[in-house]
Amino acid sequence: MEIIPVIDLLNGEAVAAIRGERAVYRPVKSDIVDTSTPLDVARALIRVTECKTMYVADLDAIQGRDWHRDVLRELCRTLPVEFIVDAGVSGPDEVLALAELGVGRAILGTETLPALSMLDEMIAAVGRDRVLPSLDVRNGTVLTAAPELKGLHPLDGLARLVDMGLDTFILLTLDVVGTGGGPDWPLLEAAVKKFPGIAVLAGGGIASPDDLRRGAALGLRGGLTATALHRGWITAADAKAAGKGLA
Repeated sequence: MEIIPVIDLLNGEAVAAIRGERAVYRPVKSDIVDTSTPLDVARALIRVTECKTMYVADLDAIQGRDWHRDVLRELCRTLPVEFIVDAGVSGPDEVLALAELGVGRAILGTETLPALSMLDEMIAAVGRDRVLPSLDVRNGTVLTAAPELKGLHPLDGLARLVDMGLDTFILLTLDVVGTGGGPDWPLLEAAVKKFPGIAVLAGGGIASPDDLRRGAALGLRGGLTATALHRGWITAADAKAAGKGLA
């Protein structure tokens, strides 16, 4: 199970995310780095995890404000990892803009998806290998502006995406982000059981080596985590073990 470190950007800094309650996010305080400067935070996360992929959420962009274009460009050009970025894209032009910044894959999050048909247009703009759909969940339902998905149970929303031929997803349950209580196991387990042919990355909540083991046993492709790395709940040794299959 691949560990994918997360950086949440807000007002030019890396911030600590908690339950998707963005009004209370504050600059990250970490045991592995003494600054909230995004490049320094990214370097620290790479040092601990030796990751190949890093997830960045541009929270200003997701909330309809200006993107962190300079920060994203610097990260992509400076560090030897693939960046997958959620910048609240809602159309092909924005996906192309991320590609031009050097982003490896644009996250197509349901939170900012205006209509299900727009997924096809965004995928067509850059190709399937440059995007990664994210089913965003809050309070037990799909978080989205798309009328075809709004209010659906996450499994029903996932079924709609699978019917479109998509087969790799982040399942992001905002309620568990930053809580230290573990990921949304009931949803992850139900999704893997109902859709055995898909690849799933757990979005948020990975908090311990036990979570890594459980995710690997379930067959998850990877898991997004930040708080556990900053607080030392998952150490460099844990990350190395995860990279070897937690033998």
